Amino acid sequence: MRKSSKVISMLLAVVMVVSCFTAFAVINAAAADDTKIYFEFPTSGIWGDASKATPKNCYAHIWAIYGNETELESTEFGDKPERLKKTDTDGLFYFDTATLGTIEENADYGIIFHTTADGKYQSCNVTFSADCLGDTLYITGNKIENPMDSTKLAYEAAWKKNSDKYGPMKAITSTGKAVGQYFPAHQPKAQLISNALHDYLLNPVNEGFFTTEKNLALCEEVGTNALDVYNQYISDNAAALENGTESDKDMIKKGEESPYMVVKQVTGTDASGKEVVIPAPSYVQERLGLSDEDINPATEPPEEPTTVEPTTVEPTTAEPTTAEPTTAEPTTFEPTTAEPTTVEPTTVEPTTVEPVTGSAALMGEDYAWNPAISFAEMTADGDVYTYTFENVAAGDMFQLKVVEYPTPESPAEWHGDHGTDANVEFAVTAPCAVTVTYDPATQEITVTGENVTDPVIPIDVVRAAGSAVKDSPNYLHGISWDPTAEVNTLEEIADGIYTISFTDLVEGEFQLKFAANGGWDVNWGGAAGERQVTETGYYFENDCTYNGDNIALNCEDDDDEVTFKFDLTVTLDLRNYNSATKEGAKFTATFTKVEEPEPGENYIIGDVNRDGKVDVVDGTMIQAYSIGLRNDFDDYQVMIADTNGDGVVNILDVTAIQYYAVGRFDRSFYAGKVMDVR
Repeated sequence: MRKSSKVISMLLAVVMVVSCFTAFAVINAAAADDTKIYFEFPTSGIWGDASKATPKNCYAHIWAIYGNETELESTEFGDKPERLKKTDTDGLFYFDTATLGTIEENADYGIIFHTTADGKYQSCNVTFSADCLGDTLYITGNKIENPMDSTKLAYEAAWKKNSDKYGPMKAITSTGKAVGQYFPAHQPKAQLISNALHDYLLNPVNEGFFTTEKNLALCEEVGTNALDVYNQYISDNAAALENGTESDKDMIKKGEESPYMVVKQVTGTDASGKEVVIPAPSYVQERLGLSDEDINPATEPPEEPTTVEPTTVEPTTAEPTTAEPTTAEPTTFEPTTAEPTTVEPTTVEPTTVEPVTGSAALMGEDYAWNPAISFAEMTADGDVYTYTFENVAAGDMFQLKVVEYPTPESPAEWHGDHGTDANVEFAVTAPCAVTVTYDPATQEITVTGENVTDPVIPIDVVRAAGSAVKDSPNYLHGISWDPTAEVNTLEEIADGIYTISFTDLVEGEFQLKFAANGGWDVNWGGAAGERQVTETGYYFENDCTYNGDNIALNCEDDDDEVTFKFDLTVTLDLRNYNSATKEGAKFTATFTKVEEPEPGENYIIGDVNRDGKVDVVDGTMIQAYSIGLRNDFDDYQVMIADTNGDGVVNILDVTAIQYYAVGRFDRSFYAGKVMDVR
């Protein structure tokens, strides 16, 4: 890749490059401070070594919640447009919200700050509005429940100047609790519960947490009422309800004699035309405890008053009577003495408190990894808990965890192998009973049975799965976290060695895991390791962790002024993998820079996508660059985008290409002309 320090002989080209970068420097310097949000990176060590934090590995993810009339530009979590910048004076990181659009008055937004500097860390969801522009967000050191996943905790963050109104976002979790501190300031409170019912009532794992009793308690806690929530639901989903059709949905419900409950759902399209499936209003009404009369009060017309003619009653005279007094003899009650009774104390055995959940091979497809509907409830046996699966069929791989609910209000605690997050795994050589034992004191889980042995992992196929990257659509073919996507299947180039390549990527972060057999039961992740520099790029290599964290590959060059392109090849090596110890897997990821044409080759002015022609595609790219919607043009693209030769890239260059595309060469300036760069 040729960098910006190269000498370009053409005077026009030099003027074009210098003018463009000067113009953009002026624009950036003129950005108003009141569109920025600042971030104080924690120096206490809770987010690792703060000295490793740079603008390249710190990010801000922002989204609109309520009340915004214009949509913000959508960004992928951890993608390049979310990167922070750093002030020259106090060293604070900051993000300029103006790059995404306008933060409007009386609208609500959410923000997450996150980093990959020395490990992966992120703040909780934080509320903000236009009031918070110019304010600083910091990590308090506390952890709170993550509303998106009640099994996890998030780092609490707070505003330095606006902590009275904004901060850790209060939300309705998937288990029907209100967590956090601050509801969005402008959003109707009824909409919080309406959204939760929309998201969870058709989910068999979560709908059991949204009973009528709990929903009414939520209404009281949030500060609304059931009827307002119902009306909000009807209003928010008006488009789908107007054009939708109602049907039955069978859902598993724990504790019923029949394994299914039947609920009503509506299939329709939302305001954008996207197909949606939502709970039917009657189902929402039932879970809010509303009667038909509550929703549609009777309006019977008042009855006409009737007139009753008065009647006249003649007075009567009654002769007085005289009653002789009677004398009652007093009665005497002898006291009685009750013999005391002795009640023998009774001992109440502990009841079932923990379910076992696991893979489909053990639990069946309907119950796999769903502790809220697990049929395998453990019972106390002395100081430990047990559950026995009867007549488990032979199989090479079964997986399970124990899930504990310390109190009804507490988030679920998942327990894996020897107190870790890893699944407990085993094999069964012939049908037998399998007993699971859990010791709360040591968090040890054991699996025993006549034919229980160590697991065997047969690998039929390995696929790459991770986060799709907006600026690099070729990565994972634009598919996010799907282990069933056949297009991302790795090729087995030798026994136990699997590889796949992705081309034409731009620098950024690429998250990755290796998933076996079309699911997540068997997968490998882990830390990326240190970056190794080569003549053609760089590479990562490290041990793979079985069912480990996402591998975060940071593909970026040291030159901030130029966007480089790369090809990426990832390889998983399982030749030395031991399925009993879960160790021995390794991976490599090699980034190879895509070489740009050498100086001396011909460039066509206007051909910014370098496909050998000048057309409307090039015009669209230049237009996006000129108004700031993209910033990934390299030096040569900037040069050849200036089709009228005035030293800047703007709408005039787009117009010139449009004329060129329709054959008006007299108005196209230099578009289509060949430029030789030496």
